[in-house]
Amino acid sequence: MPRVTGVLGSADAGKTARRLRLMRWYGLRDFKLKLGLGPAADSANLAVVCARLAGALAAGRCTLRVDVNGGWTADETPGRVAKLRAMGVCAVEQPVFCGASELVELARRCELPLIADESLLTDSDAEALLAEPGKLWWNIRISKNGGLVRAGRLAARAASAGSTVVLGCMVGESGILSAAQRRLLQALGPGVRFVEGNYGRLLLAGDIVRRSPRFGYGGRLSVLGGAGLGVEVDPARMARWARRVAMLGR
Repeated sequence: MPRVTGVLGSADAGKTARRLRLMRWYGLRDFKLKLGLGPAADSANLAVVCARLAGALAAGRCTLRVDVNGGWTADETPGRVAKLRAMGVCAVEQPVFCGASELVELARRCELPLIADESLLTDSDAEALLAEPGKLWWNIRISKNGGLVRAGRLAARAASAGSTVVLGCMVGESGILSAAQRRLLQALGPGVRFVEGNYGRLLLAGDIVRRSPRFGYGGRLSVLGGAGLGVEVDPARMARWARRVAMLGR
């Protein structure tokens, strides 16, 4: 299975640097930097991350992509993307909040691939993105894209067309969704290039499953055994974190 990406982003560049150092120490080699925190914070974060990864990026030992979260305009995006390419960035996620067809047109003007996240919701979005498979990567999320079956179909469709697939996650996802992601990765095999998720207690104060799934050294993911998703919900933890618990279909 592909290795998990380390996600970076803080209004404090010093904090970003410390997190990057810990991630590198733990063997991670793929990274995503969140932008959109303001011009000063974005510039400082880019400077520190690119400086610390420069050698590894040049040697092909690491990758760096950025997530703009729709913070740019369409007019400024091509110029910004060109500068990021010179810094070693390999792809830019959702630079503008727009529909899939608009993102296709924007990607044609950019020197790096764009990653569709909010622009990839429906089957019609997927159909539009297929117009430029080499210039548009797909960020597929199980919860965003309609569950395991539909997410799997989207990933297979993208891979068959030659598009790069990112299997993403939602912030603070529980062990249930992390386990579902691993099951999907087991089914898709080499069809996924980048993975975000399975952070477990690295992000959660408490999980609702026993033995919360989490990636290992180097971002590696092990195959989950057992039936179903391979995790077991702990009723006591569920009660602790839930606002309301209702038992159905017993």
